[in-house]
Amino acid sequence: MHLTVLSVAFPFAPVSSAAVGGAEQILSTLDCALRRAGHVSLVVACEGSRPAGSLFQFPVPSGEVLAESDQIWCRNQVQRAIDRALNSHHVDLIHMHGLDFYEYTLPAEIPVLVTLHLPIAWYPADKLKRFHKSVYFCCVSESQRLSCPPELRNIFAVENGTHLLHFEECSKSDFALVLGRIC
Repeated sequence: MHLTVLSVAFPFAPVSSAAVGGAEQILSTLDCALRRAGHVSLVVACEGSRPAGSLFQFPVPSGEVLAESDQIWCRNQVQRAIDRALNSHHVDLIHMHGLDFYEYTLPAEIPVLVTLHLPIAWYPADKLKRFHKSVYFCCVSESQRLSCPPELRNIFAVENGTHLLHFEECSKSDFALVLGRIC
């Protein structure tokens, strides 16, 4: 049996194995793993993304700081891409990766997994509480899970990882390798 998973990226950062953002790297890793396992991976992400699965892309406005009208326009573009993916495939799971996961209209009959990639305080508390029973949350660390409001502390924590194969090809040199997060 194969699954069809629709992953929805944060709108403003391209998804690829060389992505700068942690959430985009994790989405890319999951996308590749789904494909290797014989599942169907659909990815909603901005122009410039290079997933292993099928890309449902959307444009983003240019510029450093986006006005509220640009943000609304961009959310509409993402919603259209989500709708295109849902209209063209039978989706078994929707996996949301963006800070703005609550901005989109998703079918209640499809389970939704929301990976909370950022500190819990960055998510509006009321948005974490208003979802139906087919929405599941996942933290990326145990400390993040413990910082959740009491009603969400029973959610799972799946720690982010990295491909060590990327480092096996490095020869010894005059450099230091530090794995960590700069936020």
